[in-house]
Amino acid sequence: MAADIDLKWEWPDEREAKDKLLVKIKNIKKESSGLFGTKKSPSLVDALPDATKVTGLVLSDDKAISGKSVELVLPALELEGISNGNLVMLGLVNTNTCICIKAVESESSDLSKISCN
Repeated sequence: MAADIDLKWEWPDEREAKDKLLVKIKNIKKESSGLFGTKKSPSLVDALPDATKVTGLVLSDDKAISGKSVELVLPALELEGISNGNLVMLGLVNTNTCICIKAVESESSDLSKISCN
């Protein structure tokens, strides 16, 4: 089943998130390397080191996105200390590009005080 919100990973490159989503992590798993390892080819521009797929549910006061499923493939290194069931902030630079993932203490955490840098 496809996610309601499918995000693409990019490194921050000194950019700051324009939008932030609070997400409860439902599943973390190593991303498939594809048939014959084609997704791991160094010639692919979108190839990520140790690619890992994260799925979760958006927690928001905005009824339009609250409860929607979200999916993101990112390098495993970016998930340090994050596991299933954790709350995270996803920093977005546009509607489908995520530049950071940060662990969050609780649903009442002030996301505006969490930086991607």
